[in-house]
Amino acid sequence: MHFSSVLSDLLDTEAALEELLTQVTETFYEADGGTTGDPDLIVAFFSSHHRHNALYIGERIRETFPHAQVLGSSAGGVVAAHKELEGEPALALTAARMPGVALQTFHLEPEDLPLPDDAAGWRQAIAGNALVADPAAVLLLPDPFTLDIEKVLGGIQAAFPTVPIVGGVASGARLPGQTRLLAGEHGQDRGLVGLTLSGNVVVDTVVAQGCRPIGVPMFVTRAEANLIHELDGRPAAEVIQELYGTLSETDQKLARQGLFVGLVMSEQQQSYGRGDFLVRNVLGFASEHENALAVAAMVRSNTVVQFQLRDAQASAEDLIAHLRAYAEEHEEPPAGGLMFSCLGRGQGLYGRPDHDSSIFAASVGDVPLGGFFCNGEIGPVGGQVFLHAYTSAFALFRPAASVS
Repeated sequence: MHFSSVLSDLLDTEAALEELLTQVTETFYEADGGTTGDPDLIVAFFSSHHRHNALYIGERIRETFPHAQVLGSSAGGVVAAHKELEGEPALALTAARMPGVALQTFHLEPEDLPLPDDAAGWRQAIAGNALVADPAAVLLLPDPFTLDIEKVLGGIQAAFPTVPIVGGVASGARLPGQTRLLAGEHGQDRGLVGLTLSGNVVVDTVVAQGCRPIGVPMFVTRAEANLIHELDGRPAAEVIQELYGTLSETDQKLARQGLFVGLVMSEQQQSYGRGDFLVRNVLGFASEHENALAVAAMVRSNTVVQFQLRDAQASAEDLIAHLRAYAEEHEEPPAGGLMFSCLGRGQGLYGRPDHDSSIFAASVGDVPLGGFFCNGEIGPVGGQVFLHAYTSAFALFRPAASVS
């Protein structure tokens, strides 16, 4: 399994693409020790400067590598070659050769989507007639304007409950119809494109939500829909006021700017750490229930929650912790990866470029990594797929077995 990640900042689409295709060809030729071996997959992300040439990008890639599957989207910023380019011309290609891996792109129009609870319909829509075995992973690139993405994720999760599902919501567009999506030989401006991978591949996921916990874990002892009435048998408002008083002045300021709640996803756990919480916004106190806390998630009684804060330092620490934990769990680094990072991260959060990709290289190794800055990040927490914000989600690829 071999990956390559290349990046161009040229404004001219044709010149940028030719530069990148030449680099990919040279990289794969060298990797094969003197014999040609074309990639099986090309993932392309491109800034709005190249958006109107999206169809040309897909067609030209297929001309150069006719046997490769092509997937991609427009982007508010792109990631490749250990760099992150935001707000400037950028075209990135991540190429992969995966022996023994079956790759299949798909495109779904909004009006053709199955109902959220139609698991069989979603299996058919995503995997076609290949229903004998689940894919090893599903990559998703939805349009933000034409889909209810959380309902889509619910349907796909029901169809593939044990399959890693990861991706990012396309960006780089301000109005409906401006999004550009690539799948196979076709360009789209709506709906959903994606890719299934099957065979000799494992796709690991790392989801760093960028928060740090405050206070202690507590049981929700009374809840209704998205309202938390009681925590550990006490009114939620009383608990929040008490917690706020224990915070430093800096953390009080962060709490006023935005408080988050982490919901433990596994009811069987007895201790909780990074990656165990699904982080969601605290919306404030409900006007009709003065002691109830409204959060951006449905909450059940007996759920364990812990409040969270987010800032640049917390986001960096969370990312480092997740990636180092991944590296410690795997003797060999992955062959390559894709990073789906929030538009709210990057230079706007950290004050410097290349932040998350640099941490990835330092933590995981010199692994080819491509990706883009998204309108929402897709990845699993506690075995369930969710749409996130202010998150970096990674899909990391390695062979399931050695291939001679």
